[in-house]
Amino acid sequence: ITTPSTALNPVIGVTNLEPAAGGTAAESDDVFRARARGFWIAARRGTRVAIEYGATQVAQVAQAQAAELFQPSSGLPTYRVRLYAADSAGQGNRALADAVAESLDEYRALGVPVQVSAAVPQYVVVTWSGVLYSAGANTTQVQADIRAATVAAVNALAPGATLRRSSLLAAAQGVQGAIIPEGSLVAPAGDLVPLTGQVVRTTADRVTFT
Repeated sequence: ITTPSTALNPVIGVTNLEPAAGGTAAESDDVFRARARGFWIAARRGTRVAIEYGATQVAQVAQAQAAELFQPSSGLPTYRVRLYAADSAGQGNRALADAVAESLDEYRALGVPVQVSAAVPQYVVVTWSGVLYSAGANTTQVQADIRAATVAAVNALAPGATLRRSSLLAAAQGVQGAIIPEGSLVAPAGDLVPLTGQVVRTTADRVTFT
């Protein structure tokens, strides 16, 4: 449909009950190779890796993290698995979770239910201060490269994974022309552990320099 047959009422609006999820960018060669290697790792079904791999075979799912559930009082397993799934932006919704649940029969252990929940992004601000530059370096370009490397490092995290300062420092130190003195990473002040069911994410406008 390109043109409505009748004029639309400007007063009419739509409010989504849940956030949109499932958008997926073109798959890079590195991601494809990692997914191909995962096939052999997941050949033995019923394992955590196999369940996570099975979830990512749903077209809209980019990340998944599974964990075995235990009884709080005794610490014994409940023979249940909790799995969080998200698209490439770290966002999930009920439709995405339902699609994953339907796909897992060939990956989960028989008789062991997998409770699938949609992951929610937990956005973080990353602040750099006192970054130095090699002689002759284009400082604007170096900052842009540090920003891109920071976003890539954060947004590669799986649901529930901890954002470690060391990963951010390593990403920035790998940028050509950048000199990262001790204390340059101001925020986050420590390793960031996301809340249950959340996935740490950032955006270019949340990466700042002072």
